[in-house]
Amino acid sequence: MKHSNELRDDIWRQRMRSFVTSALLYVVLGGASAVLFVGLEIQNILDPTSITKLLAAGALWTTFYSFIDVNRSSAVLESRKEEIDKEDLAKVEGLKEKLEEEKAKVIEIAGRYNAVVEEFMKLKDSGGK
Repeated sequence: MKHSNELRDDIWRQRMRSFVTSALLYVVLGGASAVLFVGLEIQNILDPTSITKLLAAGALWTTFYSFIDVNRSSAVLESRKEEIDKEDLAKVEGLKEKLEEEKAKVIEIAGRYNAVVEEFMKLKDSGGK
């Protein structure tokens, strides 16, 4: 189905974009936060406590970004879903119109058939005269 493939691709692109942004936030803002707010000294970068502080700060920023991104992604996907639903509804309405047209044709043909059968019965009853 064309729409589901497009939606799947949109979701995949959004997830990749979110992952890359989260990874950058994790490294850059996590490191900056650890240096500025947590008191990480650059000389002790290999100290396990410092690494833990760095990871915690990165996780905090990533969580914050993820919360914002999930809300934005949900809105984008919901609008895309509504757009697809509108397109599908328009197709269904078009098919309903075609069905009504075909139904009218069938009724017309049935009327003609009944007229022919009636004429045949009249000829049969009159003995072909």
